Amino acid sequence: MTELIQIPWSPFCLVQRRILEFSGAPFKTINVPPSDRSLIWRLTRHRYYQVPILKDGRNVIFEIDDYSQVIAKYLETKLQLGLFSADWDGIQRLIWRYIENEIEGLTFKLNDAYYREFVPASEHLQYVRFKERKFGRGCLDQWFQQQKQLLAELAERLTPFPARFPAALRRF
Repeated sequence: MTELIQIPWSPFCLVQRRILEFSGAPFKTINVPPSDRSLIWRLTRHRYYQVPILKDGRNVIFEIDDYSQVIAKYLETKLQLGLFSADWDGIQRLIWRYIENEIEGLTFKLNDAYYREFVPASEHLQYVRFKERKFGRGCLDQWFQQQKQLLAELAERLTPFPARFPAALRRF
């Protein structure tokens, strides 16, 4: 059985989970706390510590760079989902970079602003520490206060997408 090893609130993991759900294929999720990634480290033979990873029998699949889409392409091939048409290959590479640079950053901020609702209390300190080391002290409260502005910016950046995606992508 396919296993998705994830941090349940990670937006990186959400995409892969939605692909699996969309496929209708059976899968299992294994949740790891962000403070203990030893399972990921062990499964990837000390080559990777990020989420998500996919374990499919003896195969352990993980991303090789910020734009690789290795897991999604593996699932597409295995489950024959038609998500990555060869006709769109070059355009998809450009879109991934745009989404991961211009859109994903905003969605992370909007998600992270509500960390108290989905991160277990025992993980709050590590979560706040990680975010503030990367984005500055008080960033989570700032993002919470800036929600309307962040949502407006996100809507603007998403405007070009609905009519331009292939039918397979609109199903999500």
